[in-house]
Amino acid sequence: MTPRDTAPLMALNDIVKRFDHAPDLAQRALRLFGAPAPKAAPPALAGVSLDIAAGETLGLVGESGSGKSTLARIAAGLLPPSSGTRLWQGQDTATMDAAERRRLRLAVQMVFQNPYASLNPRMRVIDIIGEAPVAHGVIARARQRDAVAGLMRQVGLDPALMSRFPHQFSGGQRARIGIARALAVRPELLILDEAVAALDVSIQAQVLNLFMALRAELSLTCLFVSHDLSVVRHVADRVAVIHLGRLVEVGPADAVFSTPAHDYTRALLAAAPKMEARGLTYVPNVAASRREDGDAALVEIGPGHYAAR
Repeated sequence: MTPRDTAPLMALNDIVKRFDHAPDLAQRALRLFGAPAPKAAPPALAGVSLDIAAGETLGLVGESGSGKSTLARIAAGLLPPSSGTRLWQGQDTATMDAAERRRLRLAVQMVFQNPYASLNPRMRVIDIIGEAPVAHGVIARARQRDAVAGLMRQVGLDPALMSRFPHQFSGGQRARIGIARALAVRPELLILDEAVAALDVSIQAQVLNLFMALRAELSLTCLFVSHDLSVVRHVADRVAVIHLGRLVEVGPADAVFSTPAHDYTRALLAAAPKMEARGLTYVPNVAASRREDGDAALVEIGPGHYAAR
């Protein structure tokens, strides 16, 4: 997608994802009486190509239902694409052997959207964070407690709390546990899917500051998925805008936010909340500004800045 001096850490090429459902009993009965087959649903992703360079934070933005989380889960290997290729350091992940796939599962980790639902309520924090690195041989079992204590300190939690269960923590603390769990296996790529969306604004700021500190300390490569443009503007080096399963704009964060080239990007920016003299004002929902772009190719309009025409 973007010219690079070196191969990207991960590249997604022409990714298509369809969620086809088998007809239920009533639909099958109607078909027997000559009813036409229902129209196929449009794909959740329609030929998305995107790369992530080592050391960068790529922000993926779009409204609900645009395909952000689907693309993130395909990048994480949690969801297979209907077609297209996923490359890791230039190698097609579909051709990897079992040992290579195991290494890849450790190298790519995900922080999920809901800190209340993504932690096993029956596990103590020491096991939530420490189980995977022990199981995969990243650390010895004898070092589990010390390793978990170090990770908890790293994300701003008191290690004395490691024997507690998730319900004994606040939402912000659970978000920190989710980040610690992802970091426990020393990933090369961290994918954050709306990782702060469920938190209060003040807690969001704390978690975002933590994320930025960890990114600098650990030289993390990140895919940061969010519908909140103000958050993405704060953390991302590059931004990709997705609409109805297609990328409509990709470029350096400063360029995308200061000189948006696509109508949809401009609509998203216009719909962001703005502080005015009388308080907070919202522009009407950007759904009214949607347009169909078909399979329009992205055209370079500036250094590393691409937009659909």
